[in-house]
Order: sequence, then C-alpha cells, then structure tokens
Amino acid sequence: MLQLLIVFLFSTQCWAQMLPVAGPLLEPKKGRFLVATGNLARSSFKETVILITHFGAATGATGITINRSSNIPLNEAFPEVKELKDFTAALYLGGPVKTDGIFVLMKTKRPHAGMNPVIDDIYFTLGLDAVIHGLPKAIDGEATRAYVGYAGWAPGQLQAEIKRGDWIIVETDTSVVFDENLKDLWQQLRKTWSGSWI
Repeated sequence: MLQLLIVFLFSTQCWAQMLPVAGPLLEPKKGRFLVATGNLARSSFKETVILITHFGAATGATGITINRSSNIPLNEAFPEVKELKDFTAALYLGGPVKTDGIFVLMKTKRPHAGMNPVIDDIYFTLGLDAVIHGLPKAIDGEATRAYVGYAGWAPGQLQAEIKRGDWIIVETDTSVVFDENLKDLWQQLRKTWSGSWI
C-alpha cells in the first residue's frame, strides 16, 4: 500500500511539471503575449494574440495583434512606394487604435535609433520609412512586418480586463512572431494554456 502511495505521489508530481503555467498567474509586461478568451468573442479582439510592446502602471499598455493578416500585399497597399514594388508580404492589422498609422515589428541584431526593444532581438518602431529601410536591406535571420493600427489601454485598464477574464498572459515564443502562417496560433496557445496537447 505504501509503495502504491509513493508511486501515485511521484506520478502526480511528474504530471504537474508537464502542465503549462496558467496564464492568469503571470503579470502583464513588455514582451509577453495576451491571448483573448471567449469573453471577447463578440468584440474586435476575437481570437487575437497580442504582443505587448509597452507596459507601465502609470502609462498603460500598448501592443500589436500579430495573428491578423489583411491578405493585402505590401506592394499593393503602397503602390506608390517603389522600394516595396517587389515585396508581396502581407500588411497586418495591428489593432483598433490609430488605424491610419503604420507600426512595425522588426527582428534584427542591428537596431537603429528610435527602435524600442520588446524581447530578445525583436524591436518596435513606427512609420513606413522603417518598412522601406527594413525589408529591402534585411539579411539572413532578420524580419520586418508592417501593421495598420495598434492596441492600447489606459493605466489600470488592461489589468482590469485580465482580472475580468478577458485575457490570458502567455510567455512569448519569439519564433512564432514572424511566422508566415499564424492562422491557428490563437487556438494553439489556448490549448497549451488549458493543458491540452496539440
């Protein structure tokens, strides 16, 4: 009987170590993912995954939705920009705030002035000039992605939404940020957090 109890306790500890860290136990901070829950199914944030680019208790938070492609190639979105005429990468929908602006995530080991570090070699910047500079001059291992708009929260607003259960916080897997196919990312992160295996 004692042996069975020991085996049971050991097995329980092993399974506990295999389960992912529950999102709500994590605090929001720059460089983490926000994963929308079912609470937001009827909002513009339905099934979104957002990379937090800025966070401060006194300043609020901003982020970029990484899993919403517009399916419009950059060379079609900006036909007047000759530097982008050969680039068919899609323009992405970064969020509902300032949708007349271009916001940029870049993966590079050669950051320039005005680029804000997010996590590892990923930086946030803004403006079409950053896209024009980043895409044509990228070397192996570098990436540039352009987004229309961003997501933003006033001080305390994001924390209140997390407490209400609107968002799960997940440690960022930087390898997926610039993935070409992010269609299933939301579902995969939800399954991982809930303890399901993909």
